[in-house]
Amino acid sequence: MTVAHAERVDITNSYLQLKVTTSNKPSADTNADVYVQLYGKEMCTQKKFFCSSKSERKKHFKKGQTGKYYMYSVRVGKRVICVLGTGVSLSA
Repeated sequence: MTVAHAERVDITNSYLQLKVTTSNKPSADTNADVYVQLYGKEMCTQKKFFCSSKSERKKHFKKGQTGKYYMYSVRVGKRVICVLGTGVSLSA
């Protein structure tokens, strides 16, 4: 299971810089399709996937690794909440 968080979100002219750190916990690596979705007072964005291909995903989100990602987004208003998730469903 991957545990990641956005350390910082800078919003300037609708360009975002996200700094995402994957946990140092055992089994934190993932090859899943990780996305971000932003929620604000005015609206929320669609899911934005960090990697465009399966081979690219293998290079990202490794245990203890920090990556910087840049994206363009509409302004969502105040109180931005950054939600990270994966494009896979886990079954018990």
